[in-house]
Amino acid sequence: MMENKLIYKILTAVSTNNTISNVANGLYLSQPYVSQIISKTEKKYETKLVNRNEKPISLTAAGIKLLQDLDDEIKLHEKTKRDLSFFASKNGRVICVAITPIWISNLTAKVIHDLQAMFPEVQFQIERFFTAENAPALLQSNKIDIFWGAFLHQDQITSQYLYRSKAYVIIPFNHPLYDQSQKYLAYTPELFAKLNKSNYVALTDNSLYQTIVDHVFEDDGLKVKKIIRTNDFIGAGLLAIEGMGITITLGDILLYLGNKHNYNLMELPESLINLDVGISINATSPDLVKKVAEKLQLIIQKSVG
Repeated sequence: MMENKLIYKILTAVSTNNTISNVANGLYLSQPYVSQIISKTEKKYETKLVNRNEKPISLTAAGIKLLQDLDDEIKLHEKTKRDLSFFASKNGRVICVAITPIWISNLTAKVIHDLQAMFPEVQFQIERFFTAENAPALLQSNKIDIFWGAFLHQDQITSQYLYRSKAYVIIPFNHPLYDQSQKYLAYTPELFAKLNKSNYVALTDNSLYQTIVDHVFEDDGLKVKKIIRTNDFIGAGLLAIEGMGITITLGDILLYLGNKHNYNLMELPESLINLDVGISINATSPDLVKKVAEKLQLIIQKSVG
């Protein structure tokens, strides 16, 4: 398997590089060694895999086919390892539940407590992620078993709807739209349009949530000035109410913003921003993971009412 993984890496690199030298440098290997591995593999299968004399280099039809087969083989091997790890663990079966965004953590203890009571033989491992961006790849590679966060629309992934989060614009005291006579401003397209050219406290670019928010502004033809970027949802909200700019946050975050009252909140309609939350698993997950995911869905929906 180690040898297959190496040739898989080399063939993958061939498809994205111009020369064998570039392939070797990218893999931190010597050029002669890479050439030797390719030649050895071509001899093994009695066919040419790489067009080495062309510039840029490329995979032959046989090379493309071998790369696809190796990809399938490696994925199957990783899945088998994951499946059997349930039985090999000395501490019981281990299921990794990844959670994002971080504010869901206020529900985690109760939910996992109830889940543990249903599956006493399972050891749960909890991972907290800042963004859902990498969740599909982690599920597909079986590095995590269950993802609780943004509803995923991906091949090879099964997602079940939990609930829809509410989004709010935080409008600080120093913004022209701030109205000290009331806490909540009713959303209207005209009022939302007046946020154009506002200073904005943004999440970092790797945030799937920030990407969704960016599309909301773009679809309405609005431009905001991202003066600060942070990888902390709560921090973004706190910076906004301190007057650094507006931000779009979630109802769950409001609990963490303290007792200050010198800002307005504008709830955005569901038709404007889709913030569906779900439970996602690899479609080929073991039966135990599927059962745990089903129970987790029921527990969460009961907890959030």
